[in-house]
Parts: sequence; structure tokens; C-alpha cells
Amino acid sequence: LGGLHPCSDFFAQVALRPTALTSEDKTRQCLATASDLSTLQVQRSLALTTTPNWKAIKVPITFENSPATVSVWSTSLSISEEDASQRLFMRLVVHSDYISSDIRFQVRFSGRYIADTQVTSHGYADMIGPLDPGVYYIDMYYVAGTGGSAGVKLCSTSMVDLRIVSRSTYGKGHTT
Repeated sequence: LGGLHPCSDFFAQVALRPTALTSEDKTRQCLATASDLSTLQVQRSLALTTTPNWKAIKVPITFENSPATVSVWSTSLSISEEDASQRLFMRLVVHSDYISSDIRFQVRFSGRYIADTQVTSHGYADMIGPLDPGVYYIDMYYVAGTGGSAGVKLCSTSMVDLRIVSRSTYGKGHTT
């Protein structure tokens, strides 16, 4: 593993599809209607976590000359002492299409990353918490593809569910 210390496992996701097979018309149409992510927010919700609260997003994806993480959205979330006493959890779920890109989340608290990137990628439902008082920084990003022509654009049609839920609604009627 490139000089890393021995580990029990590692995680990899691979999707291959020649960019020549993508429909230029569909890509152009998707890019023209790309989502305004500035309105995207983490919602405070009383709905059960078993009931999805999906928001469709269209994200332009650009190939680069070398691998790089590209931020597409970020926000901060403040949790007060009173909020923390309610045993709040952060639910971040993304369903990305894998062919154009793998959109992921990362969360920082007190200057360090607290989310495993495996569980904040496609299809995983991560419940981070209970949340401590303080400011959480949430970033949504993708790893830019390489090997194609730099500047090639694709469009990722993805779904996200971003919520803060209380422990009572997280576990109500369900065992974890």
C-alpha cells in the first residue's frame, strides 16, 4: 500500500466507463441546469431517519491533469449546549451516480476530521453523534478524474439527505 503501515483492510471504489459513451446532449442539458448549491442546508428534522428526505442535485464534474479533491459545497453548523443536551445526530447521505463521480462528505470538528470517508460516500447512511457543543464544518467534494483530456466536463446527478435529528427520533420504534 505504498509504504503505509500494515492495516487490517482498506476501501476502494472503482467505476469505469469511457467518456466517449456519455451523451453530449444530455451532459450539456444537465450542465445548463446545474444546481445552485448555495441554497443547500442541513435541516433540523423530527422525521424518522427511515423516511428519506432526498434533494436532487446536479453537479458539474471536471477532469484534471492530476488527482485532486474538488469542493462543491461547504457549510458550518453550530451546536449549542442546549442542542447537545438533546443528543443530536448529524445524518449525511449521498447517492451519486459513480460513473461521472463519487461525491462524498467530510466533517471537521475542533480542527480534525471526524467522519470516515467510507461511510460518507454513496449509499452509506452515517449518523455522526451524539454531537458535542461547537462548530462543525461540512464539505461535499469529489475526486477529479484523470487520464482523459483536462477540462472534460461531466454532470453528476445525485441525491442528498442532510439532517440533524434527535436521539429520540433516530431510535424511536427502531433498534440500532
